[in-house]
Amino acid sequence: MYLLEITYFLAFIFAFRYWSILQLKNLPVWSMPIAFTIKIVVAVIFLAKYLHPDSNNLIPSDTMRFLSDGAILRNVYNESPKDYFSLLFGFGDEMLFVKKYLSQTEFWDTQNIMIANDSRNIIKIQSLIHFISFGKPIIHSLFMCFISLIGLKNLFIAFKPYTTLEPFTFFLILLLFPSLLFWTSGILKEPFLFLGLSILIRALLIPELLLKRIILGFVGIIILLSIKPYVLLCMIPSTIFYILYKYIFKAKLLISILTFFLIGLSIIVLFPGQREKLVENISRKQYDFDHLGKGGLYIKGDTSYIYFEHKDYETLIINKKDSIVKVIKPTPCLIVSREHKYKPKTHIYIPDNKNRIITYNVNGALSYIKTTPINNSFSQLIINIPEALLNSYFRPFPSDPGSTLKYPAMIETWIITLFLMYSIYKRRKLSKQEIGLIASLIIFSLFLLIIIGWTTPIIGAIYRYRLPAQLAILLIATLLFNTNKKTELKK
Repeated sequence: MYLLEITYFLAFIFAFRYWSILQLKNLPVWSMPIAFTIKIVVAVIFLAKYLHPDSNNLIPSDTMRFLSDGAILRNVYNESPKDYFSLLFGFGDEMLFVKKYLSQTEFWDTQNIMIANDSRNIIKIQSLIHFISFGKPIIHSLFMCFISLIGLKNLFIAFKPYTTLEPFTFFLILLLFPSLLFWTSGILKEPFLFLGLSILIRALLIPELLLKRIILGFVGIIILLSIKPYVLLCMIPSTIFYILYKYIFKAKLLISILTFFLIGLSIIVLFPGQREKLVENISRKQYDFDHLGKGGLYIKGDTSYIYFEHKDYETLIINKKDSIVKVIKPTPCLIVSREHKYKPKTHIYIPDNKNRIITYNVNGALSYIKTTPINNSFSQLIINIPEALLNSYFRPFPSDPGSTLKYPAMIETWIITLFLMYSIYKRRKLSKQEIGLIASLIIFSLFLLIIIGWTTPIIGAIYRYRLPAQLAILLIATLLFNTNKKTELKK
């Protein structure tokens, strides 16, 4: 019954065991196969939780959307291989193709409608896997686990020279870090995010052949740009600082920090247009995510998406079974369209006797928290920084709203924090290069946590989005940790 799934699983195990390029030196040969098996067990748990509609919404989970949209895109090949590859590589009349083939997809044409969520590349990848998965979700999970484990391999290679931990201990810390293990074992963006981040960091840190580093760096940048550009954006200031510290000021920490802040201040002062545009974009993401957290209804219009608040539901006939809506009275709404560059416009919807497809019908997130609106104000953006850091790193608190899943998230955060505090207290003597690396990781995590805190009022989403920042903090703790052994890297 599960012959195909077992065959694929054994093929991956065989590859990790006997293909040297997938193995890690100085670790037992079965380390990677066992790690892959652990991730598959977690992937099964992930599918059990997310392979069904969310009980708090009338729509499927992100995992189901990626799978179903990928299947729809893959079926385009049956009708026209030429059109399929045009969609895959972005050629031809996109609007015509969407209308002809992809009108039933959920994620394909929702970029920038509610939250920053460029999902098309994940849909394309899932469509390719559909050619060999025959619609079996666990096979898609096998590929996601493979991709994320390659990311773990590259991250291990990048940071192992900078820690005194035993190689296998460091490998286990990375593998069993709960957030990393769980989210990168799912059919989501996180496996690709982790892969892109890991190989880019390896390209920046490890003194390998220049051509190899250029290739790895280029691939890492392309992956991050394609999946979650804001994470790459947060890497830019940390990379600038590392270059200032290591190459320009020759490991002089104070002058590197002062120069870094002067550069940032100069950009803010000298480019007011770009500054205001950035504030506007962040305000928009906060506004969109706030509406998602509070709940509401999105339907598909003729050329746009239309949002109604809960208080106006009495003017709507909502057919939950068939996921359609009919407006029966003039109703206030927001119009979100390409024409307005996806900026919400207030409108009065006049009944037209048409049944409209429900895109999102959200009762409101269980873990929604109120945040201070930015309202396109740069000063308010700055004032909100402490609140943003508090929400994005320390929450959830025991008193916060949400399901019982908030408790594992809370425990994980405090374990990482305590580990960091202990490592600082028992810190070893660091080389100048390691000091620069730790400072760069701090800058990266701060930028990412601030952006998440500015825009995200849902604790469940914060828990997932802050993964790279928490990983950076975990790496800082492992670099500081004193085992009374010398590192392998020559200082």
